[in-house]
This record gives sequence, structure tokens and C-alpha cells, in this order.
Amino acid sequence: PPRPVAMPALKGEDPTFSEVARLFDKPIAEAQQQLGLCGARIKQIIRDNGVARWPFRKYQALVTKGVVSSVDEFLYGPGGLLSDDGQAADGKGVLSALGHHQSAKEKQRDLDQAKERARLKRSAEQAAAAAAGANTFAAAGEQADAAPGYAPPPTKVSRLDYTSPLAA
Repeated sequence: PPRPVAMPALKGEDPTFSEVARLFDKPIAEAQQQLGLCGARIKQIIRDNGVARWPFRKYQALVTKGVVSSVDEFLYGPGGLLSDDGQAADGKGVLSALGHHQSAKEKQRDLDQAKERARLKRSAEQAAAAAAGANTFAAAGEQADAAPGYAPPPTKVSRLDYTSPLAA
């Protein structure tokens, strides 16, 4: 297939977000060639306008599922990615049909946070149980001290203190 001809970039002027958004149905490498910009600059333009990632794969998934049929519908259709003024919409439109997919880092962070919360909960439960147990034993000891005929538990006898009954 013929390669797309790069649009000459005007010095100091970037394409508008709407111009960049028209290329969301293409991989970012093709968009770079057509706009004559590097990927980092294109990503900066879309992020400045509320789009976190280049949505080519989401667009392809929506086309495959039959949710949208054209890039115009993807961008400006009911619940589209862009509002009528060309700015990024609130994100509750066609992209929400796919649901939110977490990156591996986000999943690991969430897992680590869940483990830390569980560890802290166990520690708090153990501390509460230990405090409750200490109070129970102390209260039982006080009651036992007050009971008639109470004898304290025997203390450990060392071998030096022991005299054999046979030695007498």
C-alpha cells in the first residue's frame, strides 16, 4: 500500500485536537507520519484535552463489537469521545461500553494495597483481642484473689530449695 504523505508541520504551530482526533482510527505511527509530529507531541496534545491514551485499539474493539461503525460515530456520535465543540467528553460514552481495563501496574498497586489493608486489619484485630484478653485475665485474677480459700499458684522450685523426704 502507498505510504501516506506527511503533512508539513508549520513551525511553532501544532494541529488542533480535532485534527488529531480525526486520526484515532489509525495506529499512532500512521498519525505521526500524516501530521509530521513525533508521538510524544501527539500524546501531549490528546492528554491536554482529556484523552489519556491513544484510542486506536478501543476504536477497533468497538468496531468489532458493532458498537460504532465509523470514526465520526466514535468521535461525535451519541456518547462519543468528543463533545460537539471538539473537546474531550466526560468519558461515559462509547468507551464505557468496553469497561475500564487496568494496566498491570494498576492491578499490582491495587493488589498491594489490598494486602496492606488486610495486614493492618489483622494487626488491629490481634491488638484488640490481646487487650481484651489481658483485661479478662486481670479481671479473673482480681475475682480469684477475692474468692475465699484462694491460694496463689505454686512458684517454681529450684533444685537447691528441694529437700528429699528420704533425707530426713
